[in-house]
Amino acid sequence: QYHEQGRKHNGVAWAFWPFYDEYVDDYDSGYGRVIVGVKNPDALRFELKDRLVRRTKNEVLSLPEKVREIVPITLGTKQRKAYVAAEKEFWLEIEQAIKDGDTNVAKFAEQVVTGQKRIFELANGATRTVRLRQIASTPALLGGEDDSAKLDAAVEIITDAQPKQFVVFAEFVGTVNALVERLRAKKLTAEALTGEVTDTRVRTLYEDRFQAGEIDVLVGTLGAMRESITLTAADTVIFVERSWVPAQNEQAEDRLWRVGQKNQVTVLILEAQDTVDDGKVKPTNAVKEVIVSSVIKKDAVKETTRGQ
Repeated sequence: QYHEQGRKHNGVAWAFWPFYDEYVDDYDSGYGRVIVGVKNPDALRFELKDRLVRRTKNEVLSLPEKVREIVPITLGTKQRKAYVAAEKEFWLEIEQAIKDGDTNVAKFAEQVVTGQKRIFELANGATRTVRLRQIASTPALLGGEDDSAKLDAAVEIITDAQPKQFVVFAEFVGTVNALVERLRAKKLTAEALTGEVTDTRVRTLYEDRFQAGEIDVLVGTLGAMRESITLTAADTVIFVERSWVPAQNEQAEDRLWRVGQKNQVTVLILEAQDTVDDGKVKPTNAVKEVIVSSVIKKDAVKETTRGQ
């Protein structure tokens, strides 16, 4: 948000806002401007053609194909019960805010019910949905039982494919540790690479051991393992959780899809059905992808959904 006076007297604002008005598609959410896409993409590409140069990997490298596959996951009875309880608690918080006289929340809730808004558009909505995302992965993240359909699926995929190596990404340290514990119980050599691994020598050791075939599964957080590491010994990566920032997911995928990779890289994305996985995070990323793809040419990646 801004004032007309600021447009007239601030030189930076004067240069920025005409550009914004010309090329940014947005709306007023009641809490500020929300960017939803690009206006006039052809004109924007022309505007940027002498200022922006980007070559995709496919243009400069001879790499095998990379494909993504959505793997729908159905929560079990206990996990679904925990998820529904947390979701009700979330709405009770909103209900209490309405009772306390917050007219903005009341208006927003009505728009969600009528399909005009999505819950993650609520102020602090992204933060409020973290708990739901954690339960959709494993209730153990919130002190509950490790009753997880996602982790069950990840273990099954990995064990069925042995002796194949795998890389697994998650957002939460607890998810990483829970999966490593399960894999070790299956007599697999699994290591965790998270922000808790602060010694760079240990990080390098994990990378070297994995590339040498001494580690069956390397499980890490996106924050700790999406950059500055080469994991081309594997050609399959599993996402138990995805980042809300698409570029971070691509950085993680490209730990495998880089120079030295000889096989097609398969990206398996585990999505808990009827949860924030397929109803909140995915639409948010889709909007960001539209913005990026409208301006920057990207590598083509085929994406499918298992069972469809």
